[in-house]
Amino acid sequence: GLGPGKRLREQLLLNEWASFTTPGRYRLDVRLLTPIEMSSGAKLVSKPYRTSFEVLPRDESQLKAACERLVQQIKSTNNVGELHNAASALAHVDDPIVVPYLERALRSGKYVEHPVIDGLTRIGNEDAAQILIAVVKESPAWPPNTDTMAGTRAILAWQALHRIAAATSNERLKQEISRSVP
Repeated sequence: GLGPGKRLREQLLLNEWASFTTPGRYRLDVRLLTPIEMSSGAKLVSKPYRTSFEVLPRDESQLKAACERLVQQIKSTNNVGELHNAASALAHVDDPIVVPYLERALRSGKYVEHPVIDGLTRIGNEDAAQILIAVVKESPAWPPNTDTMAGTRAILAWQALHRIAAATSNERLKQEISRSVP
């Protein structure tokens, strides 16, 4: 529960629910599906929150700057919430330009494997696959020891590569993945 006078802030990542590939103006209506229940038992129905935003045409320098900010945030924080938010935001950049930044996040020593590997899977190109293949090969044994960080990362990367191979129409990439992973 949330105490009286307290606030709850939650970062929402719109890319998790929708793809904004067409430049233009978008309107967003947000509402709670269930009423807020007060400690007295009373129920409060909140008003919908309305806002709008504009999606601009692809701008490589803006994308790189945003990715760089997110990687720096991942490297500089030990706050679990901030780490998760930055890694999730980076993983949802829907553009191949994000791949080297996802690799840097993966190599940051922070626990961001799940969202970052999901991001590499979503991009699913040859560069993303090469990073995942390298992670699989870092495991000293196969099957990996999932009690170790390297083992867990290797399993996640192996699963990601199989998802990429199943989804891609690039035959060369399919063959490279099947040659490179157990």
